[in-house]
Amino acid sequence: MPALYRPQAKGATATRELRKRGCHDSAGLMSDTRLQTLEEKVAELLKTTDELSDVIARQEREIAVLTHRVQMLMSREGERDAQGGGGIVLGDERPPHY
Repeated sequence: MPALYRPQAKGATATRELRKRGCHDSAGLMSDTRLQTLEEKVAELLKTTDELSDVIARQEREIAVLTHRVQMLMSREGERDAQGGGGIVLGDERPPHY
């Protein structure tokens, strides 16, 4: 059996404690029930990891689109400023239609 299935704690006391909990049999190996429970938890974690990976990929695409839009807006605003037609009234200035 691989080391993964052996108790982590050393000594007879730790082995007895693990047996009391039903985690290991008399040879110190993990019980089938405990192993199945851990496999189910790992499967759930893998599923969650895949779902989160999909969410991150979607968010990455959305961020790229939004970044592009902000760059376009900044470019347009820069062109407006360069033309001098900002159209924003600051302070006591009269709007251009007066």
